[in-house]
Amino acid sequence: MQKICEICKKAAATVHLTDIKNNVTKELHMCEECATEKGISINKSIPLESLFADTKKKKANEKHAKIICEHCGMSWSEFRENGRLGCAHDYRVFRKGLEPLLNEVHASRGQHTGKSPENTPENRILKEIQEIKRKLREAVAREDYEVAAELRDQLSSMPQSSEEEDN
Repeated sequence: MQKICEICKKAAATVHLTDIKNNVTKELHMCEECATEKGISINKSIPLESLFADTKKKKANEKHAKIICEHCGMSWSEFRENGRLGCAHDYRVFRKGLEPLLNEVHASRGQHTGKSPENTPENRILKEIQEIKRKLREAVAREDYEVAAELRDQLSSMPQSSEEEDN
């Protein structure tokens, strides 16, 4: 049964938003016109299978097909079938296959940064490292080398992640 727009109560709902906070799910169904009026960007989705269609991509997919995430057990083939990753580690495990795919999907939007949970110990450490690096750049810019040295020492004593080394 087709849902009706919850805003105008007239047109068919073709835009479906889901918001999950504190394990409470809220859904909003609206037509494209009402979504556009609310400032929601409407992009027609690209069928996932069409992204795997050409020969170059098929060869790359065959190469990645044998890769399996040791955390959730998902394979590249399973991802291709259902279009969803099994866990956060899959982004790293399937990186070589996902990068060209994400670049194509997000071509008009620039670099894909994704989302991550905010209240994990790893994220708190990463945020702290980023803040110290920002303060370090500011101290160097104002030539406050004593503060910069303290911040550098503080950074060197913190645990570093492989993701943070890229920054």
